[in-house]
Amino acid sequence: MRIFYLDSIRDPGNLGTILRIADWFGLDFVILSPDCVDVYNHKVLQASMGSAMRIRKAELDIAGLLAIGDAKIFVCDAGGKNINDIMAPAEGIIVLGNESLGVSDEIMHRVKDVFAIPGDRSLGAESLNVASAAAIVAAWWVK
Repeated sequence: MRIFYLDSIRDPGNLGTILRIADWFGLDFVILSPDCVDVYNHKVLQASMGSAMRIRKAELDIAGLLAIGDAKIFVCDAGGKNINDIMAPAEGIIVLGNESLGVSDEIMHRVKDVFAIPGDRSLGAESLNVASAAAIVAAWWVK
């Protein structure tokens, strides 16, 4: 299975867009941490363009995520290995973090691997929008 775990996604537009991306690329599931914005928030529903009703989703806290025994948990974070240099996992859980704080330390210290989307920070951008990152990661994952 291919699953996104969303760690503290607070912006309704980002959450709705990520649900739409997961639907478009055929991911199996989206798991939300309890402190994500409400999936039924009207802005989430609007941004998802109906995908919020189609994609399988659930809520699970970090302890529950980490308790999943043999699951392969990966993190997308700017400090990881370049995704262009590694093979996408056949299945697992990819964690996408909060818009300003990234992935929580509790998850970062317990994951199998961390990978990054390469960019040129010398041009001034400090990070990539989480929904944009989700689209790039999903396309890489299912190719």
